[in-house]
Amino acid sequence: MKLPELQKQLRKQKISYLLLTNKDPNFTYFTGLKGTSFALLFIPRKGKPFLFVTSLDKEKPNSRTENVLIEKPWEENLRKKIKPKVLGFNSQTMTVYAYKKFRKIFPNVKFKDWSNYLCCLRIEKTKQELSSPRKAAQLTVQAFQGIVAGLKRKKFKTENDIKFYLEKFALNNNTELSFPPIVASGKNTRNPHHQTSNQKLKKGFLLLDFGVSYQNYCSDMTRMLYLGKPSPKEVVMYNFLLDVQEKTIKNLKIGKTAGEVEAQARKDLGKYSSYFIHGLGHGTGIEIHELPNLSPDSKDKIRKNQVFTIEPGIYFKDFGLRIEDTILMKNKPIILTNVSKELMVI
Repeated sequence: MKLPELQKQLRKQKISYLLLTNKDPNFTYFTGLKGTSFALLFIPRKGKPFLFVTSLDKEKPNSRTENVLIEKPWEENLRKKIKPKVLGFNSQTMTVYAYKKFRKIFPNVKFKDWSNYLCCLRIEKTKQELSSPRKAAQLTVQAFQGIVAGLKRKKFKTENDIKFYLEKFALNNNTELSFPPIVASGKNTRNPHHQTSNQKLKKGFLLLDFGVSYQNYCSDMTRMLYLGKPSPKEVVMYNFLLDVQEKTIKNLKIGKTAGEVEAQARKDLGKYSSYFIHGLGHGTGIEIHELPNLSPDSKDKIRKNQVFTIEPGIYFKDFGLRIEDTILMKNKPIILTNVSKELMVI
């Protein structure tokens, strides 16, 4: 957690407090809390942050903050406790309604948008953070292995059957999924953001795109299986994409821009680059999509302790292919979602 770093910047820019609402991912980052009904976090230039909660959430202990039970009239109680001259806020997550409300509560206070700083705060993970994405990736691999075992036993009949298995897996491990999983069978693999449905599993490729969150840190992985017997062309295309994905990971270097990495992957795809219709990857953390952004025009640089995905894909008329791993960048890239990518035929 980068509280000292953030407070140093608050002092440098002469901001009294940074205000974060409970809908802001940075609120979760600094408190470890998620799912509060109403809560406010005020981070001062120095000292422990103030966490304001209602009686609905007063039982949620938080050792990172000074916990304050905010009672009605909460606006007046807040005004008595917090006396800022300059208040930082995040315009990317604070609603217009909330902004107007706080302007009324603190009418003589200068408000300063700090979204440009906050968007980059979590781009590199601290040593203390890294155990969580590692565990999230391990759970994702375990869930995948459970799907494979279930398919071999003919346990799953529809896309939703696999989705329900993943939801149950997360609950049994006292956590949650990183995002609604994409389970695409047959021609549904053509759509990168296919909405998992009650469609029966069909002969052909089966795309599984999902992740498990652990202690609020997300993982993300895509694997392709084949139900039935693939044609020689299907095997060739899958192995071609796998080669591109593995080459892209191997060639990751600290200091390269994400745009350069993406451009090289497209070059490696050759004549199939026009069938690659989304970005190469994205950072993961408290949010499933964070910086760095691995898109064609991205200037974000690959740095040590970043966690991001590499997920090239190609989408044809009859089927689509995508292979994705969550990567931890050290001096060399480390694949966190470490499970076989050989085309498994079931």
